[in-house]
Amino acid sequence: MPSLAQTLPVVLLVVASAFAAPAYVPGESNKADPQNPTEALSALKRNKIACSNDMYSDKCDMELVRRHNILELALSKRHSVSKAIAPVESDDAHAEHVGKNATLASASPSAAHASGSSCSPDFEGAGLRVVDSFSTLEFGPSAANALAPVISSSFRGPNVVDWHFEQTVVGSYIIKDVDNNNLAAYALADRNIILDTVSDSGNAPEQIWTVRCDTCSTGISGIDGKVASQCIIRSPARNGCVAVGPNPDSPAHVTNSRACTKFDFFTN
Repeated sequence: MPSLAQTLPVVLLVVASAFAAPAYVPGESNKADPQNPTEALSALKRNKIACSNDMYSDKCDMELVRRHNILELALSKRHSVSKAIAPVESDDAHAEHVGKNATLASASPSAAHASGSSCSPDFEGAGLRVVDSFSTLEFGPSAANALAPVISSSFRGPNVVDWHFEQTVVGSYIIKDVDNNNLAAYALADRNIILDTVSDSGNAPEQIWTVRCDTCSTGISGIDGKVASQCIIRSPARNGCVAVGPNPDSPAHVTNSRACTKFDFFTN
């Protein structure tokens, strides 16, 4: 049975490993003494606040979860120093293990859906209607013409599809008008969104969008109804996400705040 004097340095080394490696955490750097769990926890909380103020916080949140899990594991070992300490996973192995468990825990029981922290649908060429997850506002064109603003409703009316989300690579799309695939959503420098002619190359940065959702259906071309839920649409070129509202005629725009609109996707 290891003595307290033998066990404690091992525990402190594990705590140190949770905070020693550089990571994607914006804002205040971690200056806490890793041998002091109270200071380490304070640093974690400060970084969490920085995460909450960061637009692209997915990597940040994942890193904080990783550190929290490692710290929690180390502290639990410290509280049971009278017992033999089991081998501790490396940071990378532990993060992979946590990620696999999180995916399994959040997986939908339906084989028709993929879920978890995020997913990016394969829309399979289906016509789509994009609606605010928590209101009747939409992400829709004001007209099917070049330079027409994209607004918080659709000139076609409710319950009518407006878009083809043409996938370029997994998670990345060109958003084309459903009736005129020569027109695509374009993020202007002032962050408003219009329809513009699709670029000849098909990869103009202002016409590239990413979509990440809480749930995604598979076999979407054969589904009539909701196919993805609580999705965030981002413009990498403008370093922000799409927001609509507060009124149906309000312009859709790209914001770099955390006021992203979450959207549901429907094929009807």
